[in-house]
Amino acid sequence: MTENKTAVVYTEQTETGESPKETPQEKSPAPFDKSIYAALKHQGLTEQHIGVWQEEHPLSTLNKLGTLAPAKQKKVANVAAFIRKVNPKISAKTAWREACALVFYSVKYNVSSDLVVSIAKAESRFNPSAQSKAGALGVMQVMWKVHNGMLRAKGIAPTRDHMFDPERGVEAGVLILSRYMSAYGTVQKALNRYYGGIAHNYLKKVNNNMAMLQRHSDKTGY
Repeated sequence: MTENKTAVVYTEQTETGESPKETPQEKSPAPFDKSIYAALKHQGLTEQHIGVWQEEHPLSTLNKLGTLAPAKQKKVANVAAFIRKVNPKISAKTAWREACALVFYSVKYNVSSDLVVSIAKAESRFNPSAQSKAGALGVMQVMWKVHNGMLRAKGIAPTRDHMFDPERGVEAGVLILSRYMSAYGTVQKALNRYYGGIAHNYLKKVNNNMAMLQRHSDKTGY
């Protein structure tokens, strides 16, 4: 994390030939919560990596990372580390994009981020390229053939291939889950609908994932 040290600025020499004077100027505060820097460092990364990924993906939620509340940034840090622990095949960039999207869209659609992360783990182990024989696609294994009308109308996934984008796939799943939560009133009923049947074992798996996520947070400290 960048230290908040006092920088020295030299003024131009005066007309009388006096020596330049030193005036203190405080550096701008770091844009991210300390947990972000800690998680990046643990993965052998720096904030410059975030900057590069932001430029590569101008519509990415990573570009809004610095605007999230510190507690939410801490969630992003934990989830990014958790994703790479669960599935080392996921690249660092994809893990951070997914983590930021999972937290950002959980806030936007008023769903628990821990629940959403746990569903993503249960559905695909965070693999954005995942697809099932039944036609479920992406990180959240959304049924494109069922929801494509809404997803097109919302501009989330104009085409089927958009479901394999790490962030679009996340937003699609979180939006659908939020609608089920509103319609059915309980997590169990919403998960039944999301799963497509009675989901006792599925709920148990999701709950286990939530407990695993919490243990990971306790261990890392973010």
